[in-house]
Amino acid sequence: MLPGEDPGEVLAGIDAVLRDFNAAGTGARARIAECAPSTGGPSETPTDAPFVRACREALVAAGADGEPGGLTVNCDMTHFRSAGVPALVCGPGLLEVMHAVDEYIAVGELRAAVGKYRGVFTHLLSPGSTWWQ
Repeated sequence: MLPGEDPGEVLAGIDAVLRDFNAAGTGARARIAECAPSTGGPSETPTDAPFVRACREALVAAGADGEPGGLTVNCDMTHFRSAGVPALVCGPGLLEVMHAVDEYIAVGELRAAVGKYRGVFTHLLSPGSTWWQ
């Protein structure tokens, strides 16, 4: 789902596609066996939000790309955003192993992330920082 989409409408759309598929006369059948609720709906923080701009500046200063993008995974950001708190996802590791049985983060990536986090926190908490206004 994308930010702004209604879970009920998305599920109804999928049901309509499945009805059409099942009625096509191919002999194949498809159904949703289980639809588990997620931990929250889709969310986004606008890339021009002061919080995102401040984080980008700090990440670039720390040697990171700093270019915002989107994720197609669910995370705790959803809960912050639903409470009106600006949030973004930033961290080391590979999406392919995230939350897997053998999840890992390379030590070098973790060390690099510490420097980036330090830069972000120092920037956000520095005197004169206005990202929260």
